[in-house]
Amino acid sequence: MAVTVKGFGVCMKSELWIAVRSSSTYLAILLPSTIAVVYLAMSRISELAIEARKQFTNVEIPIGEDYSTGYGHLVDGMLVTLAAVVLIVTTYAAWSFANDCRTGTVRHLITRVASRNAVILAKVVTIHVIACLAFVLAFAIAYLLAGSLWTYESVVEDGYELIGEMEIRSEILYGLGLATITIPACIALGSLVSVSASSPVQSTVAILAILVIYGFFQPYFGSYAEYCFLTFTPLLFDASYLREVSEIVRGYSDVYISDQTVRLNLWIPVVQAIGFLVLTYFVTERRRL
Repeated sequence: MAVTVKGFGVCMKSELWIAVRSSSTYLAILLPSTIAVVYLAMSRISELAIEARKQFTNVEIPIGEDYSTGYGHLVDGMLVTLAAVVLIVTTYAAWSFANDCRTGTVRHLITRVASRNAVILAKVVTIHVIACLAFVLAFAIAYLLAGSLWTYESVVEDGYELIGEMEIRSEILYGLGLATITIPACIALGSLVSVSASSPVQSTVAILAILVIYGFFQPYFGSYAEYCFLTFTPLLFDASYLREVSEIVRGYSDVYISDQTVRLNLWIPVVQAIGFLVLTYFVTERRRL
């Protein structure tokens, strides 16, 4: 069976036209940045409250002693932000096609100008664009805000540099790369659920259930969990490398990630994203619209 994408340009223009004029698109792009701002601001307020309490009571409080560098807080903020991006784009991918089937938009397109695959591909590309915009904006805002609330500098203890700024930035970028490589797989999974569901409500509930249930049961899978891309996706429960980077940039030297885990983080999301897209193609070709 040949794969055809007739009318992809028309579908792409339609998706972008709707996205530019939809308030939900701007909400999806701005919400992760808002979460980053609120998280970093609350972290700083919490630290100031602890410092004030120590000053007035002269009591040593072990909580919140890591104020020396802003890199750790930046990574923490990006973990929360990326979790928001993943949830938003995955849920949107799961809702989009199912909703267009309900309203009859897909049937109108495929009977006039486009193939089913073109409709799906246009939606997947549009969601990737939204995810990129949301991530870039959130990272820029989080970087500027963390730098204004804290100081970006090397981690030094007793006059000895535990980790330098160049190494810190390298680890952060590497961790962000390993985390963001899982986003296409999330979007592909959402698209597969969307074309398989009979209604947008069903698809949205199904994808959220998958994300939450896997997070709860992931620890019981042991080493087999590394063969699922969700293990490396920044969520409430995950084993992403970026979560370890949060400890590395604070100077903890006992953090260890095996080379095999990093290799799986690089390849598993790509392979599974392709697999989800192939399944999406077959399901789309066979379902009634």
